[in-house]
Amino acid sequence: MPPSLAQARARLDAYPIHEWTLVLVAATVLVVPLRGAVPAIVMAVVAAMGLATLLDRRFGPALTPAARPLAGLLAALVAWQAVGVAARRPFDAEDARALGSAVALALLFPIALAAARRDPDAPRRLLVVLLALGAVSAAISIALYVVAVARHPDPVAYLRFIRLEPFGRARHPILGAGGLAAAFLAGTALLGAARRRLPVEVALGAIALAILLTQSRGPILALLLALAGMAVLGRVSDRRRPAAAALLGLACFAVPVALVLAEPALVRLVCRGELGLCRPSMRGDVWAELVGLIPSHPWFGLGPSHRLGADTVGHAHNGLIGTAVFFGLPALALLVAAMGHALARGGSLPAGPVRAFCLGGLLFGAAYLGSDLPNPFAFLNAHWLFLWTPLVLAVAASAAPGLARWEPGREGRS
Repeated sequence: MPPSLAQARARLDAYPIHEWTLVLVAATVLVVPLRGAVPAIVMAVVAAMGLATLLDRRFGPALTPAARPLAGLLAALVAWQAVGVAARRPFDAEDARALGSAVALALLFPIALAAARRDPDAPRRLLVVLLALGAVSAAISIALYVVAVARHPDPVAYLRFIRLEPFGRARHPILGAGGLAAAFLAGTALLGAARRRLPVEVALGAIALAILLTQSRGPILALLLALAGMAVLGRVSDRRRPAAAALLGLACFAVPVALVLAEPALVRLVCRGELGLCRPSMRGDVWAELVGLIPSHPWFGLGPSHRLGADTVGHAHNGLIGTAVFFGLPALALLVAAMGHALARGGSLPAGPVRAFCLGGLLFGAAYLGSDLPNPFAFLNAHWLFLWTPLVLAVAASAAPGLARWEPGREGRS
């Protein structure tokens, strides 16, 4: 390497740029209320950083046996989606653009792995940042909501029927609640080891209030299931925890699915109208229609640009059904395998905030997939925090501690 390039790299290595990239993603989702160019630029930064990490000769030893399965699964997911874009007829430019999001998501893994290898404490610091950003987003969201309530001619009716839209990238009750839930889980994971509990508890209280005001039943249920799962896994032995985590992930997905299927009976039992929390979800009818489409396009799906008619909720509202419809059954199998592997690797981590967050986030993500998020590989949004961040961190944290620290300026093997 020319001396000038070596010197530039040495100066750059003095900064935790991989960790900063993960922080940039979190900040964009939670506190940047912009769409269009800004998220696209952030995705481009993630892709560029991920590719640069893969091309760095020092990254090769980081792909230990613990890291290779997830790397292979993510590569297979991207490759399968790319083949699908080429194979589907007629060619759809929107599907091709959506492939870029899947590439950027896959490249989060080498970034997380490099960050954890450079400094094993990087994942814990990311949790602190997540909590802080979530608290800021929640405070702004609640303030804006209170102002809107005060200005409304019927504040009581507004509180009952108008849902808070969290501040940040999503500006949507369901997706926004998912992003805040990631911050809440980060705070819950940090609480047990916090030297000063009061700031963490205040932040958690603000985030919890904002989530409740969204009236988003799916994310609220998913968060409760994740917290219960975290408590259960904390009592399971180290030897049994990986398998227990995978089984709990399946259970967390199944609970909201079962509740949607039982929705007509539940509504008759507890509801007197169709407003607020008793509003009809329409998910059961949509699922039936979409499942009927899978046999006609089982391999590569219909593509992520496919939409239902205007008289429906518009998309699958189920991550696994959506993956099968958009990308085919093989992509569904690869996604389930990636989540199951990450849950098992997260369960093998030593006790601490990182293990708690990774397991809680993956359990939340599994439950969220049961009633929402039709495309888990979609453009930068809250699912990058509540699903993909714990997924890549679980494997990165389990793969990195046994490696030598990534020392600034050290060349490593070629």
